[in-house]
Amino acid sequence: MDAVHGLEGQESSYVLEDAMEVLMWELDGAIEDQRSGRVISEEELWEEIDAI
Repeated sequence: MDAVHGLEGQESSYVLEDAMEVLMWELDGAIEDQRSGRVISEEELWEEIDAI
């Protein structure tokens, strides 16, 4: 939040609103993936991370 507070004027509210919109969009997508069964197990996740 400090970075957002450092911005002055009306432009900072747009930055915060845009960030919140993206966050909510990503959260909606993650919830839909979970409902649809498009998730991987913790073991599969760690295997993908180790491959990187």
